[in-house]
Amino acid sequence: MNSTADSNSQDPARTHQNGSGDRERGGPAQAQAALPAGSRVGPDRGRYLIVRKIGSGSSATVYRAFDTRDQRTVAIKLFDIREASQGTEKGLTLRSKLAREIAIGRECGTMDCVVRLEECFVQGDLLALVMEFVDGEDLLACINRHDRRLGESLARHLFRQLCGAVESLHASQLCHRDIKPENILIEYGTYRLKICDLGLSKHIQSAVTLGIGTPGYLAPELIIATEDAPRQGQYDAMKADAWGVGASLYLMVAGWYPFSSPTEGAHNSSRAIASTLRNQVAGRMRPLPEPLRGSPVEDLIKRLLEPDPRKRASIAEAIAHPWTQSATEQG
Repeated sequence: MNSTADSNSQDPARTHQNGSGDRERGGPAQAQAALPAGSRVGPDRGRYLIVRKIGSGSSATVYRAFDTRDQRTVAIKLFDIREASQGTEKGLTLRSKLAREIAIGRECGTMDCVVRLEECFVQGDLLALVMEFVDGEDLLACINRHDRRLGESLARHLFRQLCGAVESLHASQLCHRDIKPENILIEYGTYRLKICDLGLSKHIQSAVTLGIGTPGYLAPELIIATEDAPRQGQYDAMKADAWGVGASLYLMVAGWYPFSSPTEGAHNSSRAIASTLRNQVAGRMRPLPEPLRGSPVEDLIKRLLEPDPRKRASIAEAIAHPWTQSATEQG
């Protein structure tokens, strides 16, 4: 799902994504009518008790639920599969996305850095993904809660975890393809990080579909690529993930989007999105706040947001960077 923003283009967006953290957020039309609290879904005569809706987007609604058998809180992501069962182009795309999210979710079952998929079932017109519940918020909400900008020490603490999570995916030959703050969950209190929303994830060797992801976090090669680009070696899925990691770090420490124009008005308007994409392709990054200019974190961000993927820092290089390795306390 795409992020939304308020009318001030310098401010991070208000929360809007899918995942399993417990937070309300606005967004486009819900995938289906909301289930009222107290509804039961699932096997064993409705094993899961719906507590409340915690998020929605273009294709799914996420609920906080209670597992009455195991006596624990879970998150349930519900998709209306009526469209996916049709032979339309949109239906086939949705069906492929759902199958991929389930398959990748199962492959990531042992990764502590990824929100765990525990069960899936079909009930009527609904496909339900039962997921680990993260008692927290997404990174975008975390940034907003900290006066729309994180201190370097907290940003570093989260960045290290994000790099480690993406590195784990890559080590398993998986790429996320939509790394952004809305798809990064932060546990309250501990600041433990987990990646969610694997709907665009693919195996690295098969990740040749171009033009996917979210405007504002898309690597330039995904914006300008042609159908022949993958065969020419111009599309490196891991380097595209590195770009998303860099854009997320930028937002953490700057408090505004790296390629948005402060003169274009609403961040999610058609004009602003077009301007942002042009800036990404051209490498026209907005300057960081004055105290960070010429700093190690600016150097790292520039390396990760290098328009040429051949020159862009890898995740391993980001982990080894002096800023990442600096020994500072969380805060």
